[in-house]
Amino acid sequence: MTISSTGDKEGPDPLLVHDDETEIPAQPADFNVGLVSWRFISSAIRRAARFWGALAVTGLLIGVAVDVASPPPHQASTSLLLTNGPEAALGAAIVDEQAVVQSRTVAGLALHKLGLQQSVDSFLKSYTATVLTDRVLTDGSTSGPAAVALAAPASLPGTAKGCSTSAAQGKCGPYDSYPDITGTTSSTYIGNNVWNPVHGSQQTLTATDPGDWQVTANMPAGNTAVASYPSIGANYGQSNNVSTPLSSFSLIDSWFTENMHAMARTSAWAAYDIWLGHGASSNWTYEVMIQHDFAGNGACTSLATAAFLGPGGVLQDWHLCKYGSELIWKLGANDKKKVSEWTGVVHILVMLLWLEHHGYLPANAGLWAVGYGWEICSTGGQPETFTVSSYALRTRCRAHYVCQ
Repeated sequence: MTISSTGDKEGPDPLLVHDDETEIPAQPADFNVGLVSWRFISSAIRRAARFWGALAVTGLLIGVAVDVASPPPHQASTSLLLTNGPEAALGAAIVDEQAVVQSRTVAGLALHKLGLQQSVDSFLKSYTATVLTDRVLTDGSTSGPAAVALAAPASLPGTAKGCSTSAAQGKCGPYDSYPDITGTTSSTYIGNNVWNPVHGSQQTLTATDPGDWQVTANMPAGNTAVASYPSIGANYGQSNNVSTPLSSFSLIDSWFTENMHAMARTSAWAAYDIWLGHGASSNWTYEVMIQHDFAGNGACTSLATAAFLGPGGVLQDWHLCKYGSELIWKLGANDKKKVSEWTGVVHILVMLLWLEHHGYLPANAGLWAVGYGWEICSTGGQPETFTVSSYALRTRCRAHYVCQ
């Protein structure tokens, strides 16, 4: 073995033992070997990239899950321009519209339209309606559109509670402070109204108010006669016992949300029952029903058809028929095309004036009462619960006319 020193001496170093003359070739420096190499660094970078990528994906999934489970609240506002009729008193009509917007019925319709799984009460608490002005974009005339601002970001209420009665003519109320029924001339009640009892039948009314009530009925299978009409009753005869002419009103509209929970052998239908006449209070001569939800409803020969505005301002076909002396509007173009609607709006005044103008009601007929509920014939011999979860009946009297 030969080892060369870096000194100035020439020749072998006397301190070294020359026991092997084999020469070991010089090795080039290996830069891939050491505590940190390029291969180690690139591998570490790849491992770190995978770790941080996985962490980012995990964070994204957690964020999406939290957002879905508990979405952040949204806020929005909009303005509505509502045109007053020529008969409306300035400043009064817009207040009525504000009340309508904040009613349980409109909230229920909005929930149904939007497909939201939220209670009517909680939705009502989530928005407000504020009157901005009763004159917007006026053209110099005495009336113009009015503006209502809807500020902030419309499942049904739970089982009705409060008053309960199983008496055939039992009733709950009065509900004089219920804000969504206006213009009445006496107290509003909800009646069990089993007026044609059938052997073996049972019916119990439970009510919180006209916008939250129900009846549980058990009517024999196969019964075809109307046994009961559990309903809200609102009276509109004048305080001097004279009916109020339809010409005195500028508005009679109603909104509803109901469910019959109909079974296979149910025979019942949701309906308004309207009484009209002339003169003294005993003269309740003309009966008009407006039916909109059907189960086992009997046939009725159509006398006429007409289209009236429904939810969202969409025209709906109705057909008119007659049963005895009773005029009946049914939703749908004819009896073979009846349409059941659980939630909607009915322009009662428009439908009554149509009857008057086409000779089905006498000229200048007067309004006595408007009822709303179900005519029940049979539940197939099983208990069935009928529910109302929102209801409004709003009237407006023409300027310079007397409606009370």
